[in-house]
Amino acid sequence: MANKTLVLAAAAGFSMSISAASADIAAPFFGASPYIKGELGWMSPDANGGTWTGSDATAPNVSFNVDGSDEAFGALSFGLDWGNGLRGELGLFSTGTADVTGACSGASDGSACSTHANITQASVSTRGAMASLYYSPLEAQGNTGAFQPFIVFGLGAAENDMGSWTRVNPAATRPTRTFSGDKNVDFAWSIGAGFSYKVDNPGQFPIILETSLRYFDYGQAKGGSTVLSDNGNGPRTPFTFDNKATVLSFGLRIPLRRN
Repeated sequence: MANKTLVLAAAAGFSMSISAASADIAAPFFGASPYIKGELGWMSPDANGGTWTGSDATAPNVSFNVDGSDEAFGALSFGLDWGNGLRGELGLFSTGTADVTGACSGASDGSACSTHANITQASVSTRGAMASLYYSPLEAQGNTGAFQPFIVFGLGAAENDMGSWTRVNPAATRPTRTFSGDKNVDFAWSIGAGFSYKVDNPGQFPIILETSLRYFDYGQAKGGSTVLSDNGNGPRTPFTFDNKATVLSFGLRIPLRRN
């Protein structure tokens, strides 16, 4: 009987300690409730501003209409929710590797595209970190319902990793040439909107489902200048474009304390 009493007392004490620790998690965050969030989604590239300049000293700057394949998107974030319509997150994100092509759209000297190259093969993937601020207008007005629409704005940095790239110009001495890839880090930002839905089970950790549609500007993606296909000179300016995308994502947000 004594042993049973000790076991029950220990179990009760452990349960109280866990509950106290859970309730105290938010204490260091100025009254905000911390949470973690995972996201998976789909990215539709919206790249533009494609350019390159060939190796010849007189070669003009050539512009391209850039197109890319849809790819996966994922993110993992830590956030703080103040319960007044505002919450903030710091997250890491990554995209799949998109196939990229570019059709000539013009040259700086006005020459016809038929005399210039097209980008027939390239690829780019992006990873980075972003701080985001969310605003939920209904919650800001005191509405505590399960459904909460929001707008979001983020600032951060992205590493754009371009693989090897190929330009094809039937009119050139070397019709097909392939060059090395390269990586660069650039300023990134995003803006969008979405909604969340809270699945509330009293006494347990709630879960919050999220859906959002956001526009991301990852900065510039830039290829390398090392020639892989022959012994000729590399381009004066390698293939470069503005790496942008629209992302539809679905997230699971888990507060780190009980209701």
